[in-house]
Amino acid sequence: MSTKLQDNLKDKLHALNSNQEVDLQNVADEWIGSVVMELLEEDRLFGEVLIQIPRAYDFKLNGMMGINWKNDQIQLKINPSRLSRLQRSQDLLDLLKHEVLHLVWQHPLRYANVAHQNNVTMATDVAVNQYLTDAPAGTMTKEELTTLIGKQVPTHEDSQRYLKLIENADFNEDASETKQRLDYEGEAVPKAQDHNNQTDVHLGWEEMVGQDNLNEQTANLQQMLSSAWKNVPDKQRGLLPGDIIAQLESIEVQPSLNWKALIKQSLGKMPLGKRNSYSRFNRRQPVRMDLPGKITNLVINIDVFIDNSGSMGEKEIAYLLNELRGLLAIYDAKIDVYSFDTIVHEDHKYTIEARNQINFERVGGGGTSFQSIFDYLHRRHANNDSTLAIILTDGWGESKLQTFHFSNVLWILSTAVQELSVKKPMGKVSTLVEDGNYQRLVGKK
Repeated sequence: MSTKLQDNLKDKLHALNSNQEVDLQNVADEWIGSVVMELLEEDRLFGEVLIQIPRAYDFKLNGMMGINWKNDQIQLKINPSRLSRLQRSQDLLDLLKHEVLHLVWQHPLRYANVAHQNNVTMATDVAVNQYLTDAPAGTMTKEELTTLIGKQVPTHEDSQRYLKLIENADFNEDASETKQRLDYEGEAVPKAQDHNNQTDVHLGWEEMVGQDNLNEQTANLQQMLSSAWKNVPDKQRGLLPGDIIAQLESIEVQPSLNWKALIKQSLGKMPLGKRNSYSRFNRRQPVRMDLPGKITNLVINIDVFIDNSGSMGEKEIAYLLNELRGLLAIYDAKIDVYSFDTIVHEDHKYTIEARNQINFERVGGGGTSFQSIFDYLHRRHANNDSTLAIILTDGWGESKLQTFHFSNVLWILSTAVQELSVKKPMGKVSTLVEDGNYQRLVGKK
């Protein structure tokens, strides 16, 4: 699609006034369509995602565009009048790519029902804008966040990391205008005044949804991303950043481990997670006294430790994390996930209760110390009656461990069982070495 045609459409949109709503919508749709066609030719992933998303137009939208849900499907909502303020077709292209990157990391799913949505907006914008040449106007960048909190912000971290930085920071008083966009100390702070250059708006991410809606939305979004990824040629895949590739490939592959059998082997019984109880209110519908609440039937803490050492590749880490979806399918309770290399990165711990909450981020990258896991468990007073430790690793570490009598361990290896460096491993050892999907993903088949 020629740049000249796009510029003609942009100029035509600029020439219209706000009273010509039908013309504004038609020209805006044609302009967006032409940019999507360009992306299909030159940046295939983004074009493939965008051609699957229906577009809806709303002249009352408080910004140029944003992604939201309609009947559990993603849609792209657009204000044609606001869109006419963009000066270049490149600005529109960057804004559309910004929206797609929110979907790649499933931000509308991961941050549903999360408090402090202004903070979520900034954290997710910082995460995705690092993959763009120019960030859309009015969205937060890593450089702006560095100024706001008064210290250097790490590069290419998951949005959850940036959210923690925002919520735990001592804010720079010189950044007073930006501070108006924050939620902090449990209080909702009004957003900054609506400026003409506001572009991306996050619509309805904070709305309460039931588990059935969340499951349906997750399945629909992942199906859309998987379909788009399958249509991207290998040549164009190779031009994308490694963590985008890992994220999309993890969505495409279904879990293969038989978690039910593995946990039974480790514990001798299957934790039943939560069960209905009429002695507790249903928190989602408190006025319905006829509906049961949930209580834990068998309390077992599951702590998952994912190897982020230098010997682990991005694809290996993403694949191992993807296997946790199978665990979530059979264990209806909280699971704590930690990254480790020479230490357990406690500050990056997060809790998952649904598959869309898994963070495909890398933390650390040094050597490997399995001892750090057992030291951490010992400090927490974990024991065999209360905790199951699952270690996802390539198995390359030390040969001897001080376990402090903790043996409730399930080792999941990306290599053969005999490659586990621990000479007398406690617990059970399983491997993905015979998993054809894994072998193809890491290039061994």
